[in-house]
Amino acid sequence: YKRQVIISDEVEGVGNLFSNLIYQYKPGKSDLEAIVSSALAERELRGDERLQLAKEVTENHSFTARAKVISELIMNFF
Repeated sequence: YKRQVIISDEVEGVGNLFSNLIYQYKPGKSDLEAIVSSALAERELRGDERLQLAKEVTENHSFTARAKVISELIMNFF
């Protein structure tokens, strides 16, 4: 098992979409170092859920996946 933890800047709705499995910080308002420390200290808590989340994010929410969707929408428009 490899630990899979995602840390992101705060995005409205992310917690609901991903069952609060993503650590979020508010730039300038939150201590990113503390969030990273919390993520690193987390043992295998919810490990299977986090692994599934990492796969989902990689497949459906990465820059490449989103660019593909946008490209397909543009191609279908013309």
